[in-house]
Amino acid sequence: MTRLSRLVATAQNIRRPPIATDAGDRNLALRKLEEYVQTKVSSANAVVEQVMTQVPQDRIVPAPLLHFIGGDGPLEVGFPLKSGGPKEDYRSELIHLNALHQISERADIPRAYVESLRGEPWGRALLAENLNTLFRNRFAHDARFLTRSVGEEMRGFLSNRYRRMDSRPILDSLLGALNKTGAVISEGYAGDVRVCLKAILPHIVEPVPGEYMVFGICWTNSDYGKGAMEIDLFGLRLVCINGLIASTDMRKVHLGARLNDDLEYSDRTYHLDTQTVASAVRDQVAGLLTPAKVDELAERIRKSAEGTIDPKQTVRSLRATLSKTDTEAVVSAFNSPDVVNLPPGNTRWRLSNAISFLAGQQEDGDRALDLQRLAGEVMADAA
Repeated sequence: MTRLSRLVATAQNIRRPPIATDAGDRNLALRKLEEYVQTKVSSANAVVEQVMTQVPQDRIVPAPLLHFIGGDGPLEVGFPLKSGGPKEDYRSELIHLNALHQISERADIPRAYVESLRGEPWGRALLAENLNTLFRNRFAHDARFLTRSVGEEMRGFLSNRYRRMDSRPILDSLLGALNKTGAVISEGYAGDVRVCLKAILPHIVEPVPGEYMVFGICWTNSDYGKGAMEIDLFGLRLVCINGLIASTDMRKVHLGARLNDDLEYSDRTYHLDTQTVASAVRDQVAGLLTPAKVDELAERIRKSAEGTIDPKQTVRSLRATLSKTDTEAVVSAFNSPDVVNLPPGNTRWRLSNAISFLAGQQEDGDRALDLQRLAGEVMADAA
């Protein structure tokens, strides 16, 4: 039995709530939790599989020698494997959208302009021409970037000060720490450039009368520059499976010393940084999954369920963060008569759940994570 399989939640592991406002509601919450675990746990296995098998291949590439190709096919980039090497010592890779956005940002090309071009052959050709001209003329001859690829696809285009870490021992350290706390793996998200793993403490609590929840942690990480590695508290409202990510308790920014062309030279730092972060992950998990931290999050939720909010101010604040469409969806859910998927009341807790409800409707896992973080921020504002 693997470490992950021992950490997977089962119905037998889940303890009933210590406070019982209503037996029917309590049993419904328990059934919802069991269904959630059974339907989501395969996604956690996918995260472990991806982290362990899709190890990025790193290269330092000279900016002026990059050659972008666009037209009938997808965007590609070619570059020499060694500066000044033979012509046959050359590589061409497809460009993942995450890398394309990073490349465009380096060239000061607005993202909206990139999105308007990349869907058509003529647009990709024009975008490739722009990138070739900018990279050959804007950057010094000794400018270097770090590329991170999987197979034939470039997924990250990063500064040569990007601090590389090996996610495999970090994940193993996380699983070991969870095992010691009694938490169980409940859900995961394995995107091309960002992963997320959630674990819950296997007992139901009731921070607000009638609001049955479980608490745990959410670990997110990107090896390709799509955000820093973070470990956060995680809360899940069981009646509707609305989740929120609350408080960033560990944030590891990938910024270190410059890398030279010979990546082997920095391997010692690579392994030392990985060991340091793996140790910090163990300590952070042990510090987060304590009764005091759970009580602290429950108290924040209680405060967010008290008092009322100003609807006009709420809409203004949402518009500063969300698109017009998402803002309208949140406001519509908040103003609806629904008191099952959302808690009752004109409160910040209901607003947080309206955002979580929108998160649960997203097909894009990255977008769902961002919305769950926003739900946590809205809830925390009540404190």
